[in-house]
Amino acid sequence: MNTYLGGMFDHAVSWDADSGVCTITVWGPLQQGYPTRLNGLVRKCLTERPRAVLLDLHGVTSTDGLLPTVLMVLNRSVARDGARLVVSAGPNVMSILSSAARRTLSLYGTRDEAKRAAVLALPPTMMWWSLRAGAKAGEYTSTAISEACLAWNIPDARDKLSLIASELVSNALEHAGEPVEVSLSFQRGYVHLRVRDSSGHHPATQPDEDAVGRGRGLRIVEENATTWGVIDRIDGKVVWAILQVVPHARR
Repeated sequence: MNTYLGGMFDHAVSWDADSGVCTITVWGPLQQGYPTRLNGLVRKCLTERPRAVLLDLHGVTSTDGLLPTVLMVLNRSVARDGARLVVSAGPNVMSILSSAARRTLSLYGTRDEAKRAAVLALPPTMMWWSLRAGAKAGEYTSTAISEACLAWNIPDARDKLSLIASELVSNALEHAGEPVEVSLSFQRGYVHLRVRDSSGHHPATQPDEDAVGRGRGLRIVEENATTWGVIDRIDGKVVWAILQVVPHARR
């Protein structure tokens, strides 16, 4: 991780190549000319092609009513580059944000929450992650799906997606070992979930309602997914599921 100290106002910029997150930490008063300087810092981060830009404003001591507009402009700029802006701020900044800014921005009141969201963030319509067997695999997948449903404004899809993903990921880790690659995308009212592993073993449902194990678990996939299937690859397979969803209207 590299850190750079700037001279125009108090700030630090850091780039974490492992997580793909560029963090801009700002402290002190935001005075005249700060929109241009913040934009310059964000543009510098975007040259690294990050997954997310984390803007930490917890150290800001004073600002003006222009900040909500500045943040929304930065949010659009970051999205155009295929990344996501995550903002972490304290009460002094949160209190001046407009309702439009609160609906549009990915806002977090603590640094830890913002860092977690930044690590899980993806381009506006796609995300992916790699898993290894262990107690955290399911928790990580559940958190990633929750973040995606929040970002894509499809909260009603979270429970079904979590059930489907839990079954497919567990099945892959059990039969194929690790790592397992998971991707999630959202286009034109459909969420596409893909779980890629190195095993040629095809999951199959059991016709007997009293069946146990993964065969019965796959019935959950059939009951909750709009459709699902398997694609064979030279190095394994991809099990996919599609869920039709209706995004909530923005208020």
